[in-house]
Parts: sequence; C-alpha cells; structure tokens
Amino acid sequence: MDAPPITLGREERRRLYVLDELTAGRLTTIEAAVALDVSIRHLQRLKARYQREGMAALSHGNRGRRPWNAISDDLAGQVVELARTRYAGLNHSHLADLLAEREGIGHRAGAPRRQPVGQPRPAVRPGRGGRRPTPRSSGLAISHG
Repeated sequence: MDAPPITLGREERRRLYVLDELTAGRLTTIEAAVALDVSIRHLQRLKARYQREGMAALSHGNRGRRPWNAISDDLAGQVVELARTRYAGLNHSHLADLLAEREGIGHRAGAPRRQPVGQPRPAVRPGRGGRRPTPRSSGLAISHG
C-alpha cells in the first residue's frame, strides 16, 4: 500500500529548501539555523530526521490523526440536533450547561470547567517578585571627568 502524498505548507517548504541547501553544502549550519530561527542542536535533529525519512520528516507527526479530545460523530450529530430543536436560541454557554445537566452530555473528567455562577473564585497565588523597588537617591550624581 502506498503512503498518501505529502503536502507541505509554506513553513515546511522553507525548511525543505534550507535543509536541501545545507546538505548540498551551499549553507553552513549556523546560516541554516539562523534562516530557520532554530538552535544549532535542533537544526541537527531536523537534518538527521530529514536524511532518515525524507520530506515526511518535515510535516507534523499528528497530521491526519483525529485529535485525542474529539467527540464521536454520533455524539456531535446528537448535540447539533438538540441545539437546533429542543435548545434552539441558546448561547453556547447556556447550551453546554443544559446539555450537561439534562442530557448527561458534558464535560470530560479532567477537562477545564467554567467557574459555577455564584461560587467564589479560587484564591490566586500572588506572583513572585513583581516590580523592583525604585532606588533611593541620596543626592546629586557627580560625574568625574
């Protein structure tokens, strides 16, 4: 079975051009790293992977995969149907609340949730440091010259 064709975006095509120039000896490692705005070590990783895998090394590893947090097509269809009929006219936030409350369609465990209305906000830990105090002037600055 043949692999699907690889489609490269603008940034990936730029990386391909720079890596081709680098492997052909027309660019130094430092020039290529500056052109791609990456560290020399990262450029070495890119070059090694490019030499090992070819153009496929330049596309993101998750391309073509279904996101881990995607809902099933059946559930998406069910939500759309409910939003168009029973819960027509609601905003997204109210719709999400009612779907979770009445239909059992809701937030996944571990997913970030909106703070419930009427509940106090959690305490925010103060930042470390903040602004530096202004140095006190003890007099006029005297220049030696």
